[in-house]
Amino acid sequence: MKGEFPGEKSKRLRYHDEADQSALQRMTRLRVTWSMQEDGLLVLCRIASNVLNTKVKGPFVTWQVVRDILHATFEESLDKTSHSVGRRARYIVKNPQAYLNYKVCLAEVYQDKALVGDFMNRRGDYDDPKCVWQDLCQVRPVDKERLPFPPRRPQVCANEFKEFVEKLKEKFSSALRNSN
Repeated sequence: MKGEFPGEKSKRLRYHDEADQSALQRMTRLRVTWSMQEDGLLVLCRIASNVLNTKVKGPFVTWQVVRDILHATFEESLDKTSHSVGRRARYIVKNPQAYLNYKVCLAEVYQDKALVGDFMNRRGDYDDPKCVWQDLCQVRPVDKERLPFPPRRPQVCANEFKEFVEKLKEKFSSALRNSN
């Protein structure tokens, strides 16, 4: 029971979907290792998020979508969970040089008016009129007015995000090339 022992922290269980469960089974150590190519792709995903998050209130996609992109791109990424992907993406920009590279690439993307305009002018049906979290709403009543952002149509957002990341990979292809 929580509070039974002084100083005990409550441990919240993380939600793991099937891809995360598979990644956990593939892990050979407590922490996973990251390649420069994976880090480069994570930076591109952060850039895509920075641009696309301005279209909606709240995050455009979840870390599961970013994890799926990594898994589809690099076989060595199959041991990464969505939680480890999010943790690494936050860690990368704590490095001053990596943060500078991120900001330079982000500025370069915003200078590409055609690319940004193409994605910013799209009017996808992002918000779901039905609660995407219906299961959650049944377990614990949720006042829709108090949600930090409206429920999303995850597949619509994920498809647009993946397409934008592919365009960024083309634009910055040298950053993802194998250094061998």
